[in-house]
Amino acid sequence: MSELNHQRIIINDFKKVFPGAFAIKMSHRFMSGIPDLLLKAPGHEVMVVEMKVAKYRKTGYVPIETTLLQRQTMIAMEKAGLRCEVWVVVVDPSGTYMLRCPPEATRVECTLEFLTRKERGQPWPVDQFVNNPVRK
Repeated sequence: MSELNHQRIIINDFKKVFPGAFAIKMSHRFMSGIPDLLLKAPGHEVMVVEMKVAKYRKTGYVPIETTLLQRQTMIAMEKAGLRCEVWVVVVDPSGTYMLRCPPEATRVECTLEFLTRKERGQPWPVDQFVNNPVRK
């Protein structure tokens, strides 16, 4: 499944979990460096999220394949007060998982048990993502 399809799923799950929420895809192929999603749930801060899709490496890590411009843009957005995260959909034969990390990350060493697993037929637990920021 493509990154774009995962973005659509996240937007739909976000709106299901948070009635009255605003979620939109911001980036497109002609705007370099802009994070993919803008998310706002009632009673929560605005979030910008860069979405990626990666495969879990058997040597125990997930590559975070953001560009330098994407990282710089999100770091500048954070300095201005926005909450920024990178959400990586990790595809593995054992299932689909989500890894969340700060914008400057380029690699996260972990096991699959460390990641949030997408349960078949259930939405992503976006409420947990929103309520538990990567940075505090």
